[in-house]
Amino acid sequence: MAVCGKAKELLQELGRSEWLPPFNEDNIRQISEEVHAFHKQVLKKLQTFDSEITEYPAEQCGVLVSHQCLTRNKRCTLAYLYVSRLTLKLMAGSNHRVNKIKELRWQTGSVVPDHLAPALCPREMQFFHNYDQLLTGYMAGFGMDLAADMQPPKDLFIEVRVVKDCGEIYTENGAVQLRANSTHYLRRTDVEGLILQGMLVQLKH
Repeated sequence: MAVCGKAKELLQELGRSEWLPPFNEDNIRQISEEVHAFHKQVLKKLQTFDSEITEYPAEQCGVLVSHQCLTRNKRCTLAYLYVSRLTLKLMAGSNHRVNKIKELRWQTGSVVPDHLAPALCPREMQFFHNYDQLLTGYMAGFGMDLAADMQPPKDLFIEVRVVKDCGEIYTENGAVQLRANSTHYLRRTDVEGLILQGMLVQLKH
């Protein structure tokens, strides 16, 4: 594998992904090991030559190259985990994991959809749940769901079909059993979260 090759692979995975690729813990581990190896190389040369290293151009060049590789690995890894605005401009169309996970909470509510969950590592799932708790607590202070109706709804009530059994939900008009393949005419705000999670689909007329 070429020097810094694993770091390059991480960014290529982001570029090819429509949402987020599965968290590549193996590459992250190998990059971390490579960073430590470069760090040891730099320290060893500096300790060996001390202030006289300027008299040895080849060794001085080696220190510079090792340090640049170390820095590149760290920057690529940070970009993979949390892409800055500048990096986003340089990587047009690529995704960034932390912001995507935050956006997911606003889009789907408190539950990670089944088809997206495999792309998140355990620490990212924990981050999602922690962010959900913070957001839920913040919204509770205002007594409103800030994630509801992100776009102005055309109708207060909508017809939905149940894709997966959801059990019983409670609405302003009482309890409703949501069984697979059944259809219901319900207030949008009562079922919007389930629609975002893929449990229900809205029927359009």
